[in-house]
Amino acid sequence: IQKGDFSKAGELLQKALSINTIIRNNNGIADNYFNGAVICYLHGDQDSANMKFGQAYKLYQQTGDRNGMGNVNSELLTSRSLIWR
Repeated sequence: IQKGDFSKAGELLQKALSINTIIRNNNGIADNYFNGAVICYLHGDQDSANMKFGQAYKLYQQTGDRNGMGNVNSELLTSRSLIWR
C-alpha cells in the first residue's frame, strides 16, 4: 500500500473487518472501526468518522479495553471539528 492510498486502505480495512467479524474478534473489529474513522475524518466525512468512532468506543467498552477507549477520546479531543454524539 502506498502512502496516501486511502482507497486501498479502505479495501484492506473492509477485508479485516470481515475476518474479525467471522472470528468474533471484538477488539479487532473495534480497531477496524477506529482506523476507518480516521480515514473518514481525513476525507472530510466527519459524520461517518463520528459514527465509526462511536462504534469503536462501544466495542472497546464492552471488551474492557481502556487503551482503545482512551485512543478514541484522544482522537475526538484533538480533532476539534468532530462533535461527540
